This record gives sequence, structure tokens and C-alpha cells, in this order.
Amino acid sequence: MAPSVEKPAGLCLSERLAAILACPDCRCGLDVDVPEAVLVCPSCGRHYRTTPDGTPVLFARDSEFREREAAFCDVATGSKEVAPSKRLLSVRRLPRTTPYRLTKHAYEQAMQALPEGMILNLGSGMRRPDREPERWINLDIRPSANCDIVSDAHWLPFQDNVLSSVVSANVFEYLRDPFQTAAEVKRVLQPGGTVYINVAFILPLSTPDYHDRFRFTRRGLLSLFGDLDILDIGPSSGPVMALSMVLDRLLDTAVPGRLPAYAMRWGTAWALQPLKYLDPWILRRDRQELAAAGFYLVARKPA
Repeated sequence: MAPSVEKPAGLCLSERLAAILACPDCRCGLDVDVPEAVLVCPSCGRHYRTTPDGTPVLFARDSEFREREAAFCDVATGSKEVAPSKRLLSVRRLPRTTPYRLTKHAYEQAMQALPEGMILNLGSGMRRPDREPERWINLDIRPSANCDIVSDAHWLPFQDNVLSSVVSANVFEYLRDPFQTAAEVKRVLQPGGTVYINVAFILPLSTPDYHDRFRFTRRGLLSLFGDLDILDIGPSSGPVMALSMVLDRLLDTAVPGRLPAYAMRWGTAWALQPLKYLDPWILRRDRQELAAAGFYLVARKPA
């Protein structure tokens, strides 16, 4: 049973979470400084501040985001609204077929088989399920309303063998060193803990701020997590979805004018929408990996 940790004013931190946090540099458990509302490493002496909303900011000294630590500690987060000028171009007017649709069954099976304990959502892209939301920890590189911890995936701020599961969707594509992050995931997982990873293979570059670095095949995923017990692995998205995303990006960048580009994107997206339902059928065929646009993996750390 996790030890009880007093929750100070100014720190948005549950007792269960505070008990498993660690310094990202020396991996020593962190103490809570109640008067200062900061986390302190008793080994190396580092002090970790929080955002105005009480979210801990835990960057390793070698993290490329360390220079933003002070700025992040001054960012108040809350519900984000779409600016009025962007509402017309939002996905509300375009069909929504995402890379996750084809893996919904595999994802739900993985969630049902999660062992007891804390679950790390690496990247904060997935919302907490309605069932047992207190078990979920959302981690991202910048503060947001959906984030519990601001940190770098290359140096996870957790003690060894403390998490029951790690879930990550479309994050490894943006990492500086996915092998280092995979090693960190395996370090913080308990023996018998599970990992669910979804990655892109064919996907247009996202906005420049995200700094795309990698794309992954099935063998690429296995190079990261092949030393675990593989429970399931396969394609997560198909060629028609990839084609629609590439065409969407082409029209958005090549057609002059904001409204003409949107009109072309709207027409193309809805014209291709019926064809996207071919993807599950295509990906059930014998040579499915040759047509895959993304892959997922479910694995377990040996007990």
C-alpha cells in the first residue's frame, strides 16, 4: 500500500501520485515542501515548482525543454476554446475517421486487461475513462487542462516498477530518442505491467511546433518493445485514410486562399469518406502490413 503523503495547498497532487514520483535526474523519491508548495529531491537537492494551477513541472537537467521550465511555471491552464476565426475550419465540418478507429477493439481489450495500479497516459492525448479516473496520470511536455504532470518522456519522473500500465498514442513519432523513452517506459512498469502503443507510419507532417522525427513499421515497434511479451501487434490505420490525410494537407498548402482551400478540402474529404470503410477489410487480408498506415502494439513486462 502506498504511503500517505500530505497534499499541500498549491500542489495538484494525489497521495497515490505523490508516493511514486521521483527526481528525473537521480530517480530518488521526492519530498513535499508544504510551506513552499514545491517538490524537493533529498538526494540531489533540486526543487521542482508547479504551474499556478498546481501541476508539477519535472524536467531533467538534460531535457531540451528545461529552458522552458520557468515559463511553464507561470502558465495558468483551463478549458481551451476555439477562436471564432477558426471555427469554420475546425473538424466539426469535416468527416472524422482517425487512426484510432481501426484499433478500437484492440484498445478496449487492452484497457479491460489492465492490472491494478496507476496508469500513465504518455502524451495526454487520451481522456481519462469514466471508470476509475483516479488511476490515470496524464503527462505532457507543456501545461494544459488535461495534464497532471509536465515532464519529458525521455526522463520519466517516476520511481522504478511503480506503474501498472503505460498508454501512448501518436507520441513516439515526435521523440528525440524513442529508444530512450521505451527504456524509461519499461523501467517504470511493474513486472506484469502492460504497455499500449499506437504509432504512425504514413502520416503528413504536423504543424512545425511538433517537430516530427520518426515513422514506424511493425518491425520498428518491435525494435523498441520486442524484449517484452508481445500480446498483440498489427495495423492501426489503412491506405485510404492515409490518402485522405495526404490530400487534405496538399489542398491546404497548395490551393491559394483560405476559403478556396477549405472548400476543396471539404469536397475531397467527403468524397473519400465512403472509401475509408474499405480499410478494415483491406487490413484483414494476408498482406495487410503492406497497406498499413500505422501500427499498434500491446505488450507485457515479464514478471
